[in-house]
Amino acid sequence: MWLFLSNAFLSIVIDKTDPDKLLVRARAAGDIQRVFGKRTKVIRTPRADYGWRAYVSRDRVKQAMVKEIDQITYPNFKDSVPEDDRHNAYARCWNALYDFQRQRLYPLPKRPKLHNWPPQYNILSLPFAEEVVVSDSVVRTTETTTTKVRVERTLPTDCFFISKSGSTEVGTAVRTDGPMTLIQDRDGKEEWYASHEWEPL
Repeated sequence: MWLFLSNAFLSIVIDKTDPDKLLVRARAAGDIQRVFGKRTKVIRTPRADYGWRAYVSRDRVKQAMVKEIDQITYPNFKDSVPEDDRHNAYARCWNALYDFQRQRLYPLPKRPKLHNWPPQYNILSLPFAEEVVVSDSVVRTTETTTTKVRVERTLPTDCFFISKSGSTEVGTAVRTDGPMTLIQDRDGKEEWYASHEWEPL
């Protein structure tokens, strides 16, 4: 179980040697003590994936969770996080889960393999709405027969993209080069992004 709190992030799993205890892990010093008290024995594990861990009884974990629930006073969780680096890490998680939600609500069709065909060529035997790369532009099929399709250019186009800060932004897809797309943000700044980091509006 992962717990995102305003002042701590914890991962809680079973203690394999004692069914009455849970293994509480943290990625930042002090997070475990903020939830379970300063007297909690915390083990430093710098070579493990979680740098701090403690063995806590199940009852104590339950009591701590009830206390945290009783202390909720904020209308927006992200705004309750005071540390900038923690807030930014949480925001990246928020964006990843928001994208997960969008994919569940509006699943995209399976993307075909991209090809490099000159724009003057007709593309044979492609299913409707398959995307291909033609020179520096993405083209989308608009008609299909048994032998040919007609294509039209679709870039530049407005799109969602994940900025380097981790937030979801709106910009313009300017140019595509293989698996990378040049995105221009609202301030005119251009950066290259992988195909999974942006999506047309």
